[in-house]
Amino acid sequence: MDNMMDACKYLSEKGLADIVRANARIFAVYLANRTQPFTVGSNGTTQLDRGTKMLRKDILKAVKTPESLELKAQKIRTESIAKYMRGVMYSGDYPKLGKIFVVLKMIRGESDVHALSGASIAGAHKSRRSPRTGHTLGTPGEYNIAPGGLDNYVAVAAKRIGMAKSAWAECARSIHRAKGDPARGIPAFVKRQRSKHWRVQDNSAVAGNPNFILTNSTPYLNPKLLSKANQDKAYSDAMKNMKRSIIRAVEACKGGKKSIIQSIASSGEEPTS
Repeated sequence: MDNMMDACKYLSEKGLADIVRANARIFAVYLANRTQPFTVGSNGTTQLDRGTKMLRKDILKAVKTPESLELKAQKIRTESIAKYMRGVMYSGDYPKLGKIFVVLKMIRGESDVHALSGASIAGAHKSRRSPRTGHTLGTPGEYNIAPGGLDNYVAVAAKRIGMAKSAWAECARSIHRAKGDPARGIPAFVKRQRSKHWRVQDNSAVAGNPNFILTNSTPYLNPKLLSKANQDKAYSDAMKNMKRSIIRAVEACKGGKKSIIQSIASSGEEPTS
């Protein structure tokens, strides 16, 4: 009986806070996986590939390739003009292409066509990237064309995919105190990022109401990247898991303090969603 009473006292004084800590970490994992690119129930490989394709499409809003301009040629009804335009595009004669675009009223002046390579590709993309949404804005009235090098730039930029998600991984690392990978359950391509836009307020010592407040302050985090519905789902799943953890811990009181400690230790090992 005394063992059971000691266990219950431990649960009320320290055990509950440990359970909240373990499930706050799980909540951070749930939030990470429900922030785009979505990685619920996945090791992230497919989502990373999908994210890279989406990134390339986004970059093409600011920097075109001869291949992406093919759609413009297809809209020209006179086949001879379309054929001539294709020849000029793929030859790399951009001054001449500028003249064609002026005749077709696609731009105002020949100087509105810019040939890019290397660092100028990165500069053109970054100058059109919205700091608020993270998405790339178009370039109305002008054309930035990269005859080569865009794939290399996309590959470099793709290494930053998952940055908004990684703030949650940092939260999980901050909360965690047990053995093992504190960000387990989050794909590797996210964990390799190290966001600085996060904060964890640890209120686990508050008697009767231990809690954690997690903040992701990524500048371009918006409802498209993490909807309220996905936030609510992550919270709901974490709460369900915590309730199961508490029930198991209460039942473990019968086995004494050692039994309850083992129960609490397993509360952070639930399958993540």
